[in-house]
Amino acid sequence: MLKMVLNKIKRIITFANNKEYEFLIANIIHNGIPNVLYFDYERMKRRCISFVNSMRLETFYKYKFAPSQKKENIYSSVYACLLLDMYGEIENLSESQKEEWAEYFDSFQRKDDGLWYDKNLLNQYYYNSDWWGARHLAVHIIAAYAALGKKPKYKIRFVEKYYDLDYTKSWLDRVNWNEFFGHNNDIDNKLMNIMSILQYNRDFYGDENANRTLEFIYNYP
Repeated sequence: MLKMVLNKIKRIITFANNKEYEFLIANIIHNGIPNVLYFDYERMKRRCISFVNSMRLETFYKYKFAPSQKKENIYSSVYACLLLDMYGEIENLSESQKEEWAEYFDSFQRKDDGLWYDKNLLNQYYYNSDWWGARHLAVHIIAAYAALGKKPKYKIRFVEKYYDLDYTKSWLDRVNWNEFFGHNNDIDNKLMNIMSILQYNRDFYGDENANRTLEFIYNYP
C-alpha cells in the first residue's frame, strides 16, 4: 500500500532534482504517515503553536514566514492569527492586545481601495494577481479581523466597480469558461476574492449594492 502511494506521488510531482524528491518522500514516511496513523490532536496543537511562536519577532503580532527569514510581513501575521484562533489561543489575548493587533493590520491598509500593502512583500505580482497579493490577502485578513472581533479601519472598496452590473456582465461575458486558466487569468481565485469581499461588505457593513452584485453573479448564466 505504501509503495503504491509513493509511486503515485512520484508520477504526480516533478522535481528539479532527486534530492528534493527524496526529501519529500522521507518527510512523508517519517512525519506524514505516522501523523495520520497515530493522530494526536494535542500533540499537533503543541507543535503547531510552538512553530508559530518560533516565527514571532519583537512582539506578539509580528511574524516572519520561515526560519530563514529575518523580516516580518503582514501575510505571516494574518496566518499566525488564524492558526492561534483555530486552536482557541486568541481567547487568551486581552481586549487591548486584540485592538493592538488589529491596529497593526490597519497600518497597512490604503483608504482608496481598502487593500493592504506591506513593503516587505511588494513585487510585480502583488498588485494584479489573485492567487497571491493584495486581493488574495484581503480574503484572509478579514477572517483575522473577525477572529480579533474587529473590523478594518476602512471599508474594502476595490469591489465597488462591480456594483455596476453592466460592467460586471461585460467582464463575465469576456471570459472563455472552457479554456485553461493560468496565473495571468486566474478566474477561479479572482471570483473567490471578489465574492468573498462582497459577502463581507454585505454582512459586516449592510451593503445592499454588494448583495445585489452577489445575486447577479450567482444567477449569471
